[in-house]
Amino acid sequence: MADRVSSPYLKNPQRLEELCRLGESNFRRQRKGEFWKNIFLDHPEFFRINSSEKAVSLVLRRTYQKRYYVDIEKTVTKEECDRLKAEGKGDRISRTPLSNQDIQMPINTAINLHSRALEGK
Repeated sequence: MADRVSSPYLKNPQRLEELCRLGESNFRRQRKGEFWKNIFLDHPEFFRINSSEKAVSLVLRRTYQKRYYVDIEKTVTKEECDRLKAEGKGDRISRTPLSNQDIQMPINTAINLHSRALEGK
């Protein structure tokens, strides 16, 4: 973890609250661009930015294989995946969506890291 002075968990004392408020549509529209860019850059423990810096992914989601066919919202076999790619539908294959339990894990981790940073301050 970063030292106490430069900890991203201490840069903006409102950040955790802001993340929790992202479901509020007005808040999301006002802050989305720079807010998310800073989140992605400050938290490589959760996010990876691709080499072109045009896409970001959750580290946790990258643990899943790319076998989810988005058009039917179902995980397909390797053979079905290969067939879809051969048919030119490879861009419709993604990683399996995260479950509620999967999503809760990084949220709890962020809360714990935030708490530790505050205690260390």
